[in-house]
Amino acid sequence: MRGIRHRGAIALGVLCAWCAVGGMPAAAADGATPTQALAESSAAVRAYWTTARMRGAEPADALAPSPLGGNAPPPVAPRGAKRFSLHERVQKTSSYPNRTDGAVFFTLPGGPPDGGDYECSGTAVRSAGRSLVWTAGHCVFDPGALGAGYATHWEFVPGYSGGRKPFGEWPASSLTTTREWHGTSILGGGDSAFDLGAAAVSPRGGKLLQDRIGARRIAFDQPRDQIYSAFGYPAERPPPEFDGRHLFRCRSPFRGSDRRVGPPAPMRISCDMTGGASGGAWVAWRHGRGYVSSVTSYGYSTDPSSLYGPYQGDVARELQRSAGG
Repeated sequence: MRGIRHRGAIALGVLCAWCAVGGMPAAAADGATPTQALAESSAAVRAYWTTARMRGAEPADALAPSPLGGNAPPPVAPRGAKRFSLHERVQKTSSYPNRTDGAVFFTLPGGPPDGGDYECSGTAVRSAGRSLVWTAGHCVFDPGALGAGYATHWEFVPGYSGGRKPFGEWPASSLTTTREWHGTSILGGGDSAFDLGAAAVSPRGGKLLQDRIGARRIAFDQPRDQIYSAFGYPAERPPPEFDGRHLFRCRSPFRGSDRRVGPPAPMRISCDMTGGASGGAWVAWRHGRGYVSSVTSYGYSTDPSSLYGPYQGDVARELQRSAGG
């Protein structure tokens, strides 16, 4: 589990990663969206995440979609004359809506190579419970053949910037992922077309997350061909500014779909963010309003200027409903 997962890895390396993960995931009941309540107190989670642990957290990854994934699709040239930057730093992370994006920290309890402290990205999204963080499935659950299962010490730090936590830390009370990412048997999980996760976080100072910082709208069954702003906390260098402590954004048109995965096939955008950006929101704009329409899931080592995210359809809608928050 190192960095944004890359397809096209050597088959033996992928299979060894599956074999070395410690623990075993619990099977999801048929028809149920897998949810894990967390027994840790909010105070204990906050105490665990010292400044040193946050700085030492590895950028989160997941297993490759397939041990026989092959090479990346050929790069797609930009359409039209307008150019789009691959990444830019977001400066005003304490302002809305940027403060709805944040860093995610968690621990996987398995043995090497997956056990340890990790960093992802996440976004506060609107929900009935007003406390929901949207992220990637591999940022809440390890579906390996002998996987570590659900994360522990999971918390969301909105507006995180340079080690500063302007809105505090928000530990999770429960974690949820899709049935397809979780799996219903030892070898049944990790479907990258459904690499989505959600966390319901506990109140802080008597206030719910959405009431404290606001939340982005979320959308399902949307047209693929849109302009996306992808947010995240890349933590793998180069470039030197990717230190996991600053929020970055890529702006890109839809570049096509990865037909090697799914259905539904994940979407592709131009972006060079690295590990740690996993789980960061892809925001599409309609009538002046932004909607979270996907999250960063994986990339190909042979095409470091592209990222892929799952298409949010009925399964994603059910995940948001079941996660509460």
